[in-house]
Amino acid sequence: MSGPYELEAEIELFGETRAAILIYETDPEDGLPDIMEVRTKGERSVWSEAAGCLVVPVYDVLPLCPAWLIQDFRSQILDAQQVLTDDCRISDYDLRRAERCAA
Repeated sequence: MSGPYELEAEIELFGETRAAILIYETDPEDGLPDIMEVRTKGERSVWSEAAGCLVVPVYDVLPLCPAWLIQDFRSQILDAQQVLTDDCRISDYDLRRAERCAA
């Protein structure tokens, strides 16, 4: 496995849409993402004795996610990876032009 990586997403829980962070690793054999956590923030601040201040708790809600939602998250991750791959590709024309400029 390579990673862990993070991707911002949205999740609907109990009728509310929340921002979430998907924590995943990529399986080196098939390249598919393996979602390890789906983190979302709590609604209210709570006092943390350890930190000595108010903090917003973060929860892993992966156990609450149905299989179809996890598959949807995997699709979002694969789409984001494809966009990055497409952005990194250089055309033959641009490559030849760069080689001429460097010479």
